[in-house]
Amino acid sequence: MPARIMRWKAASVAVVVMSWGMVGRAQVSTPCTSFGVSGMLSGMESRSGAPYSATVKTTHEQKLADGNAIHGSGLTHEARDTAGRTMFEMSSGCVPGVDGQLQPVIHVQVYDPATRTNSSWTVSDNFQKEVHVFHLPEPASASTVQTAPAVRPQQRTEFRKENLGSKMIAGVMAEGSRTVRTIPAGREGNDLPIETVDEVWHAKDLGLTVMRSRDDPRSGKSTSEVVELNQSEPDASLFAAPAGYKLEEQVVKTVSETSVQ
Repeated sequence: MPARIMRWKAASVAVVVMSWGMVGRAQVSTPCTSFGVSGMLSGMESRSGAPYSATVKTTHEQKLADGNAIHGSGLTHEARDTAGRTMFEMSSGCVPGVDGQLQPVIHVQVYDPATRTNSSWTVSDNFQKEVHVFHLPEPASASTVQTAPAVRPQQRTEFRKENLGSKMIAGVMAEGSRTVRTIPAGREGNDLPIETVDEVWHAKDLGLTVMRSRDDPRSGKSTSEVVELNQSEPDASLFAAPAGYKLEEQVVKTVSETSVQ
C-alpha cells in the first residue's frame, strides 16, 4: 500500500503523539456510563531495560451548583517492554453496542522507538477497524526548528509550585509536586480569580508517572493512579492491533523535506 505523505512541521510530531493518549484493551469499571473517563498518566518514558505493565484507575468527581454531582471511574492499561516499546490506553466513555448495551470506547497507541512508528486504533463496534501508523522522521536539529514569536499576555497567570516529598505508590518510590495556577479575574470572563491544582507523582527509577490529579472548579477533580504494577516483561500481544484491522500508513515529513516539493 503506498504511504500517504503528510506535510506536517517537525514541531507538530510531538503533538500527534501525545494528543491521542496511548491506549489498548482497556476495561471501564462496571457499570459503564456515557461519561468519558480519560486516562491522565502521560508521563511514561520510552526507555530500554525497564519493562512493566500496569493498570490505571481514573476517577472523576464534579459538584454542580444545584447540589447535583457527577461521578465517573474506569480502568485502563499501559505497558513498556525491554526494548522501550510503549503502549497505553484511554477510555472516552461508553456508547451502545450492537446488543444495545453500553460498551467502552477504547483508544490505543503504541510507540516503537526501533522503527520510529506511532500506531493507534480504536476498540469499539461503533468505530472503523483501522490501525493508523505514523512513520516519524528523525529528530530535527536545533537549527531547523522554528519557534513562534512570543505573545505578551494581557494579564499574567500566576503559578506556585510545591515539593511534596516521596512516598510509595503501587510498590515503587515516587516523588511528588503540586502546581497551583491562579487565573486572574477577567482573564477568562471570570468575576473572581480561579485557582486550579495539579499534582504529579513520578517514579524516577522506573521513568513513570504513577499518579496525577487535577482539581479545577470549572470541571471538577480527576485523578489517575497506578493501582497494579508488574515489572516483568509484558506479553508481546499488548503491542499488536486486533486481528482483522485494516492498516493505514502515513509518513510525517519535516519542514525542510516539504519545502523542496
